[in-house]
Amino acid sequence: PADGGLDARGEEIVDAVCMQGVGAVVGVLTGAEQLPPKQQAAARREWAASLHARFPEQAKFFSLDQDQACAALLRHVDGISPRKLAWREQRSYLLSHRHSY
Repeated sequence: PADGGLDARGEEIVDAVCMQGVGAVVGVLTGAEQLPPKQQAAARREWAASLHARFPEQAKFFSLDQDQACAALLRHVDGISPRKLAWREQRSYLLSHRHSY
């Protein structure tokens, strides 16, 4: 959301997802239309910079305050083809709900 960003738990989740490897990334900002015009532009810049810092090679950002942006997002999502995750192909991994030694 444009009004406050991620809390500490949200940052942890995003960092964990980044460490696991991400096939395709699309950044979406909602709620910017509720801010004053000058803050709208600042919120868009901040979110775009944050997305680019985390995912520099695939940073695609959409701000959904206009119907045209929603249509552009849908076209972009339709055209995405997932990348192969080299990290997962090179290393074995296991997900466990319960374990003991």
